[in-house]
Amino acid sequence: MLERKFEFDDSGRQKEGDYGLLLRRCSNWDTSKRRVLIIQQSVDSRDLKAKAMMGDKATDILVRNVIKHARQIAYPYTKDNGLPEAAYAVVNFNNRKHLHLTSGPRKEAEQEFAHRMHRMIRKLKPTHVLVAGDEAMIAMWPEIEHSRYKRGWVHQLKSGTVELKVVNTLDLSRLMEKQGQFANLLGFFCRHLAYLMLNRNPHDLSHVKAKPRYIDTIEKFDLLMKRFDDADEVGIDTETRNLSVLHNKIYTIQFAFDKSPEHGYVLAVDHPLCHWTLEQRKYIKQQLRKRFGAKEGPLLVMFNGMFDLRVIRRQLQLPIIWHKVWEITAGEHLLDENIVDLRNFGAKPGNLRAILCSYVNDHYFTAAFSKEDRTTTGTTDPSDKNFLMYASMDVVSLLAMKAEQIKRAAKMKLADKVYQKYFERHMLHQMSDTAHQLSHLREDGSKIDRKYLRSLLKPDSQLRAEAKRIMGDLKAFPEVQEANRQLLAESGFKAGGLFSQKTGGNWVFKMNKPDHKRKLFFDVMQLPAVSKTDTGQDAIDKAFISAYKDRNRVVAAYGEYQEIEKLISTYVRGWYKKISSNLDSATDDHMRPDYSFFDVVTGRLASKGPNLQNIPTRGKLSKIIKRMFVGMKGYLLIRYDYSAHEVRVWSIASGDPVLAGVFKIGQALRQEWIQNPSDEVKARLKKDGDVHIQNVKRFFNKDVEKSDPLRDAVKAVVFGTLYGKSAKTLGEDTKASEIGALKGAISTQ
Repeated sequence: MLERKFEFDDSGRQKEGDYGLLLRRCSNWDTSKRRVLIIQQSVDSRDLKAKAMMGDKATDILVRNVIKHARQIAYPYTKDNGLPEAAYAVVNFNNRKHLHLTSGPRKEAEQEFAHRMHRMIRKLKPTHVLVAGDEAMIAMWPEIEHSRYKRGWVHQLKSGTVELKVVNTLDLSRLMEKQGQFANLLGFFCRHLAYLMLNRNPHDLSHVKAKPRYIDTIEKFDLLMKRFDDADEVGIDTETRNLSVLHNKIYTIQFAFDKSPEHGYVLAVDHPLCHWTLEQRKYIKQQLRKRFGAKEGPLLVMFNGMFDLRVIRRQLQLPIIWHKVWEITAGEHLLDENIVDLRNFGAKPGNLRAILCSYVNDHYFTAAFSKEDRTTTGTTDPSDKNFLMYASMDVVSLLAMKAEQIKRAAKMKLADKVYQKYFERHMLHQMSDTAHQLSHLREDGSKIDRKYLRSLLKPDSQLRAEAKRIMGDLKAFPEVQEANRQLLAESGFKAGGLFSQKTGGNWVFKMNKPDHKRKLFFDVMQLPAVSKTDTGQDAIDKAFISAYKDRNRVVAAYGEYQEIEKLISTYVRGWYKKISSNLDSATDDHMRPDYSFFDVVTGRLASKGPNLQNIPTRGKLSKIIKRMFVGMKGYLLIRYDYSAHEVRVWSIASGDPVLAGVFKIGQALRQEWIQNPSDEVKARLKKDGDVHIQNVKRFFNKDVEKSDPLRDAVKAVVFGTLYGKSAKTLGEDTKASEIGALKGAISTQ
């Protein structure tokens, strides 16, 4: 396969600087009935050096492997697992360096490349084309709007008179740059190539179109509730006045039922333009409360259901909703957690428009009432036909996507087992509870002591006093004094002169000025940089501090200063501004972060706005920050945590009986403590029941306390190994002298 090299004679159109690469194709290209042309937008630097596509061994293996894996993906979708044989050719789109150009000349160059590709297509006459790169697709077939969101669609297109099946996907070369930084997205590339091989996207929901039904009478509403009672699955969505918790209203609530999934029912509740009387609204809410508050009922299929559950509970005055939830966003993440990295490739993954479009339905890009119009919901008549189509599609699409997610899982295997059963179990018994829990967290938030938070802003606060102390220590270092002297000299002033009276003792050096820091660390101290900024300058960042803090007192002090400044800016000024400006927080002093499935590559949930998962936990300064959190009147703050949950799971999954046995010891000790809550049992529990302390004992034969740095280092190694960190990165992260002995063991696993 791809064994023959060839040149493309472009009839004298070559320009100075053109790559002039040898291209690759199968020897049976001319005789094959199915000819697949792979157009790679970017050219790997190794291929440029070899002057040939797939000219380097690594790029040659890569292309062969993605074709092989794509065929493996396609097989289960074919009748009798038969896939027609095909010939392949690999060519380059970018034909010379042009990314350094301004936007106009760059576009002109890409148009030239596109014309070259069309000439090549007319000569090679492929039947199928995979365009690997968004700019290449836009330049070659600009009529395909929003093509970044249509990766994996199988388009029927023309190049001159040549009819083609065309699929666009990610830029293969870019996935492998920076030592394969985005290689985890190769699964998307392979799936899209598989769809081209199949001549279709097997998860095509282009046929899904809602049939809106507007509920404008009590008789229709009662029938709606009857449908709810009879349903096994209900698609649910809401349109609300705003995003707040305490100052919100349900303008409309939408339903779709599994018995007639094409119909979307739109019910106005507290919409400003709806016609219900006060008694009718009261009746409607009473009936909705009865359904959503029932202990048993249909499965609720939702998109970002954490928001809708919260709104429904709050507006219907329900303490809890018992129904199981199928959260579409969680399903997408379970099917491929690498979806989060698509945000680095020109598209916003995770929203309804993007996910539905990945199933070959671009309704939200073409609808008369779009996602951008949702802010006008309160001023749009709920019976407006365009709004009804938008609102009903929001629920009809959910039932269709749920069914397609299950079909996708049925074609996937984990350890030679079909994924479907485990996928559904995970969705219904773990992610459902997770969606409910996150919804409650979004509603309740965490109560903040506003008065105490305000006190930390004062000049004499403990944090500012500590920052002042460390700055005083920094000024005492000869290196900092020398940097200050040089800065004064460069400004034209001498130490002890008139300028000293204006600068508070001839002091101009400031730790928050990049030029001053570069003067200190690079010019005076002559420390080599360890990384670069986005603009190419030597960086003084976390990596720099981490590299030098253990062997340089000035860098160590600077690291402390930076930590305090971050606490002040992020957790004091930032939080006080948020709690004062947010409508809900200004009412009840509760900080309410958002939670997402799509922001952490490891698959963990992400907290943001603010991130309450990143609060300092140890050291004297952490206590100052944690003091902000207080219990509500009549409630206690309780601290709880899963004890090394990931380690527990992987010790069992990996078949490590020694590590798994540690957890059994801890479990037995906890049972003993319940029966005999003595100090002696408690002490044993803290030591023998702590898996990280036991790992220190296991690796180094040392008895340590929980606060020992070696325990933290071993913990970092264990968790880092679980999440795929290299031995080098783990060593840089830990910086513990005794941890080096573990590096070799990790790298050989």
